[in-house]
Amino acid sequence: ENHYFLNDGFLKSMNEILENMETIDCIPGYIVQGRFDMICPPKSAWDISKAWPQCDLRLIRNAGHAMSEPSITSELVKIMDQICED
Repeated sequence: ENHYFLNDGFLKSMNEILENMETIDCIPGYIVQGRFDMICPPKSAWDISKAWPQCDLRLIRNAGHAMSEPSITSELVKIMDQICED
């Protein structure tokens, strides 16, 4: 993790991901984002979801960053169950 931070995530610009969303715009995916996430602000997830037509954004109102938070874990399990049923 620190290696990525020290190298700016190996990105050429701060908006490189958003500027290149067309490379994955046909791939379906999910973003599970905690409303109180201080590490990855919800605005980033919102911006990516708007640029990614196949994205299903799940904003979790009573969660922060950790995958181990009960509401985040619950939503991830729901998504996995849904994928298995499809």
